[in-house]
Amino acid sequence: MLEVIGINLENKINDIKNYGYFLSEIKRILLLKNDNSNNELKNKEMHNEENLNKEMENKEKLNEMKIIIPHAQLIELNNGNYYKGEVVDGKIQGKGIIYYKNNSIMYEGDFVDNKFEGNGKLYEKNGMLIYEGDFKNDKIEGNGKYIYENGDYYIGQFMNDKRHGKGKMYYKNDFLWYDGDFKNDKIEGEGKYIFDNGDYYIGQFKDEKKKGEGKEFYKNGKIKYDGPFDDDLYEGNGKFIYEDDEYYIGQWHKGLKEGKGILYYKNNKIKYEDNYINDKYGGKGKYIYENGDYYEGDWSNGLKQGKGIEYYQNGKIRYEGNFDNNEFSGNGKYINEDGSFYVGQFKNGKKNGNGKLYDKNKNLRYEGDFNEDKIEGNGKYIYEDGEYYVGQFNNNKREGKGTLFKKDGKIKYEGDFKNDKYDGNGKFYFSNGYYYDGEWSNGMRNGKGKIYDENGIVKYDDEFIDDDIPKMEIFFTEIK
Repeated sequence: MLEVIGINLENKINDIKNYGYFLSEIKRILLLKNDNSNNELKNKEMHNEENLNKEMENKEKLNEMKIIIPHAQLIELNNGNYYKGEVVDGKIQGKGIIYYKNNSIMYEGDFVDNKFEGNGKLYEKNGMLIYEGDFKNDKIEGNGKYIYENGDYYIGQFMNDKRHGKGKMYYKNDFLWYDGDFKNDKIEGEGKYIFDNGDYYIGQFKDEKKKGEGKEFYKNGKIKYDGPFDDDLYEGNGKFIYEDDEYYIGQWHKGLKEGKGILYYKNNKIKYEDNYINDKYGGKGKYIYENGDYYEGDWSNGLKQGKGIEYYQNGKIRYEGNFDNNEFSGNGKYINEDGSFYVGQFKNGKKNGNGKLYDKNKNLRYEGDFNEDKIEGNGKYIYEDGEYYVGQFNNNKREGKGTLFKKDGKIKYEGDFKNDKYDGNGKFYFSNGYYYDGEWSNGMRNGKGKIYDENGIVKYDDEFIDDDIPKMEIFFTEIK
């Protein structure tokens, strides 16, 4: 992440030097072995300087040069590059400039004993400044500014052509993205790294990466993470604070929550505790809802998965059984707050399949089919007075074919139901032994029907309107 965009500084410096500034060549020209060779060399240099000066008069760029160096000498180097500046005792010494053969400046600044020494500037052939600052013994060393090809730049200390010591890295738009220690041209030691979004890190670095103890901050200065790092990632035991002020304290591995840890609400109450796998709840764990209800059991990929128990805040069980993708699934038991409960099958968090309903006194009230949390299909419903219904249900109501029994097991009604009422064709048995067999609507006798006595003899055969007999009176008990 912290890799510097651009080129290797040491390689770039060597490239600049190899453009034609060969010290061995300069020494060959300048070093004087004896008086005769000294005089011969001086004459040759004067002759060369005259020729070069005449040639330079025809070059527009050189005519525009405004650099004035007292006692400057002009020396041609190999492959067409040349030096103009001070020479003392046969050595390049003092102020001077080295030019590319295209007349653009390669280096301008101080020299000592034929070497870059003091303050100077290095340029590309195209005239772009790439470094300005201190030199020592022909190398960039001391304080300076290095500019990369993409416009990013470094200001700070150098040693042996490399960033070394205190320094700062900037993008070309002058955005400071690192301030701290460098070692052997790499970010290493203590420093501050600023992310593009304004968040930042303060801590230890090793080999261009966050390593060791450190802290990450949001751009507003609030701590984001406090703990150890390795290879640029959270590693070990650390604390992470979310933007909503919830926070995690626990183990990390390769930037992810891994192992034991505790997640807290912003009010410092525990939200989740125990195991994490791959940055998510995993294995055994306990999750506490904001209302105080809680879950204990198996987790996978951040979801309740496997065996588990959900509790009300008072510690009483709400659900015990299997979970799949955070939902009740398979076989389980759900207990309502009033004590009534369901035992049976679940799917997608709802009662689906076969199950039983019990009241708070553990009396069986229903057994049969469920669909999407509703009594639906075939089943048996037992009423509080002991009567019970066996038949079809839809949307929690009797619907379709069914039989209603009295508590002594005798049939009360058998036939069609609709919307929880007698509707269609059915037979109703009175307590005196009489029974009705005919049409029903909305829970009442409507349409054609017959009333039989206890011996099966027809007592009435005609139409009924809303349970009334319009043509005769007959004594029988009122139907329910």
